[in-house]
Amino acid sequence: MIKPFLDVLVKGDTRSPLHFCVDEATQKRRTLAEMLAAEDWGPAGKGGYSFEWCVGALEAEAGDLDAARKWLMNWAPARREKRG
Repeated sequence: MIKPFLDVLVKGDTRSPLHFCVDEATQKRRTLAEMLAAEDWGPAGKGGYSFEWCVGALEAEAGDLDAARKWLMNWAPARREKRG
């Protein structure tokens, strides 16, 4: 399915009809996830959650930032937690 689009690009034709769409809600969740991942969650400043977990929390909570924080505390492993 993708090969014909790539073949056109390899030939140097930049008018390929291949387009990627990203909606506003997805971009907003990504920005919020970056903010959540950068937050200092502990006294030493080394806590917090990875970006991927923050994205998951925001998706699970329909973009609600406060609900996503609660979701992370309840379900996600913090960076400072050792993995067994």
